[in-house]
Amino acid sequence: MLDTEPELCECEKPGYFYSGVPGIIAHMDSGRLAAGAEVQRCDLCQRYPSDNAAMEKLRELGYVLPQAPGV
Repeated sequence: MLDTEPELCECEKPGYFYSGVPGIIAHMDSGRLAAGAEVQRCDLCQRYPSDNAAMEKLRELGYVLPQAPGV
């Protein structure tokens, strides 16, 4: 019998840097990007072309709180 379950990428496995979004590595707190946390694209699956693209996806999904003006 063949195993039909696809293997998860490291970015999809639970842990400190699990964002809940495949292809994005970031520390989350209560469903949002943690204060001061960096966002990186996963270099293994490369679902996003850059770290900036990964950050924009989190913003689009509402996972990043807007910064106050002048911050």
